[in-house]
Amino acid sequence: MLRKVLVAVLVLSMLIVLMVAGCQDAAPVAEEPEIENENGEENNNTDNENDEGNNGTENDEAAPGPGDPIMLDIYFMEITETSFELGKETREFGTFGGPQVDLEEVMTELLKGPETDDLSRVIPEGTVLRGITLEYGVAYVDFSEELLQAEVGGEAEAILVDSIVKTLTQLEEVDSVQILVEGEIVETIAGHISIDKPLN
Repeated sequence: MLRKVLVAVLVLSMLIVLMVAGCQDAAPVAEEPEIENENGEENNNTDNENDEGNNGTENDEAAPGPGDPIMLDIYFMEITETSFELGKETREFGTFGGPQVDLEEVMTELLKGPETDDLSRVIPEGTVLRGITLEYGVAYVDFSEELLQAEVGGEAEAILVDSIVKTLTQLEEVDSVQILVEGEIVETIAGHISIDKPLN
């Protein structure tokens, strides 16, 4: 008889332990308290406390939209006391949402030369743009034979080539540039830089 009582007590104790454990698992998670702001309005957005502080710091400049001017860099040569370097002037070419930028117009601006005294032209005066075509991301730029009259050293010739390539490859549709003279691929302009393949 005593044994049955002990078994019953043991079973009852186990049931109580299981019930208590089950209640603890099902206990609701305490919600974060809602905080009222200075105006008495409820504010429970704790995850984005600094949203207002982040606005304007991540993107200080808004992305250009329709009607905004398209600004492109035109590259020339900057002469320093010790070297020749690329320098640039920024010019406007139409507006976003308007006609696509005309590659010929961009090259014509390069051939005009710089507008400031800080930069120098490196493409020989008298050089004419004979035409420019775009095929599969390669811009084929055809100059007149005056381009080959550039009597410059290797450093200045590199600036000459880079001024053409960098001016065009900033456009999304241009991946590389093939320089032509009188419609033909030439090995070099002044004997130092190879231009017989598309450059980027």
